[in-house]
Amino acid sequence: YDVTININQATGTNNPTFFTMPIDFTFSASGWDTTVTLFNNQQVQSFTVSLTHDPTSVQLDPNNWILKDFGKAFFATPSSLAFGLLKVGESKTDSIKVKNNGLAMMIFSSVVSDLPQFTVTPSSGSIAVGDSMNFTITFTPTGDGSKTGHINFAHNAGMPDQVTVTGFGYWPRYTHKLLKNWSLVSLPFTPVDPRKSVIFPTASSSAFTFDGDSGYVVVDTLKEGEGYWIKYANDTYVTFIGYLRRRDTIVVKAGWNLLGTLSSPLSVDDVMTEPPGILTSNFFGYTVGYTFTDSLRTSKGYWVKVSQEGILILNFQTTGFEMRSNGVMEYPEDEKTK
Repeated sequence: YDVTININQATGTNNPTFFTMPIDFTFSASGWDTTVTLFNNQQVQSFTVSLTHDPTSVQLDPNNWILKDFGKAFFATPSSLAFGLLKVGESKTDSIKVKNNGLAMMIFSSVVSDLPQFTVTPSSGSIAVGDSMNFTITFTPTGDGSKTGHINFAHNAGMPDQVTVTGFGYWPRYTHKLLKNWSLVSLPFTPVDPRKSVIFPTASSSAFTFDGDSGYVVVDTLKEGEGYWIKYANDTYVTFIGYLRRRDTIVVKAGWNLLGTLSSPLSVDDVMTEPPGILTSNFFGYTVGYTFTDSLRTSKGYWVKVSQEGILILNFQTTGFEMRSNGVMEYPEDEKTK
């Protein structure tokens, strides 16, 4: 009886691609068995064995002389990355450690992300046997919603490997109640589209800013750091969406100026000027009538008078709000819009 044996070695590496070695095969039939040793010296090789009985089974390497099963060369810790919640406009970084458990130098020809919100460095490299290498992953969301990507590692130790990465992005939001008739407002965020028709689509008036030389000016495109008069026929809730504004430098002219605020309330005592000491009035807001304030509230506009041309510097290091998972800003009770 002639039996054909086909051998196809897979080492899991490109160097070596196969091992030269003797291999035992045990053939069995009812009341009979025999062991034949074949010398394997090619990656793909065929043998014909002549037997005295018709075999019913065959066993490769019955004494387990050959290392037939071993762990993958590529081993990543952690096996996946979850970045959690992150505001649009911000980035978060984490890392993956890859260890070479193989039998030869592992060379990475390409390490890339399949999603632009995730980036990886370095993009290539090599790891000696038993050593490890760190890869830095950065998540930068560009909009609302969850993202799932993969970091793909192309290397010489077999098929490419990948690590799954996930993250959830959300736009910062703040909802401001504007009372019927006129309100003084400003942009709490840097919007994607700053047109008045997009931000205040149901307003019954144009948006008016103030220039010390020209007086009131109608504008179609709103700017951060400026205050605006806007009118509504009824009480209205306006939701602002955009990139957080943590600092601003506002140019002011001698006399009265109408200015905007940041993404968080800021004490008037923390407003700096250049040159120093140019403020000659309190900061005044408007709710039905004018009132002076001790803090610049988010999305409101304020009047202030200065003695000469200069700049106001608004900056905060810690925020007066917490960001809920739905992206809406939540202020302490005394900071909420009434």
